[in-house]
Amino acid sequence: MDADLRTFATGGGSGGEGIKIWDLRDLTKPTTNISWGQSASGDKINRCYNTVKFVPGMSLVLAGCTDDIPAKAFNFKTGCNVVQEFYQLKRSCFSIDVSKDATQVALGDYCGNIQVDNIIKAHV
Repeated sequence: MDADLRTFATGGGSGGEGIKIWDLRDLTKPTTNISWGQSASGDKINRCYNTVKFVPGMSLVLAGCTDDIPAKAFNFKTGCNVVQEFYQLKRSCFSIDVSKDATQVALGDYCGNIQVDNIIKAHV
């Protein structure tokens, strides 16, 4: 749930649903759809998402899945572009948490490894 207490994110499953941003005041359709990426032919790529989380006080949603790039940060207010990628995990990201001051993210993989990284604020 975002800081406004009305906006939340979901990560789709194996059906390629993508990341969806919702407003609790109208659950008939998501306000925003985010795709993991695009193929060379322009088709949307969506993974089975293991975790999604808002960055407090920012327009960022973090998502983790099983991919060569296991976690990404998306700006959901400016076109859902990728603003940061996290490579250091071992293929899968299963947990995400953010520091209270929104400067750092902790990511966990399937081997029990934890990566702590700074959140880039230049793109927000």
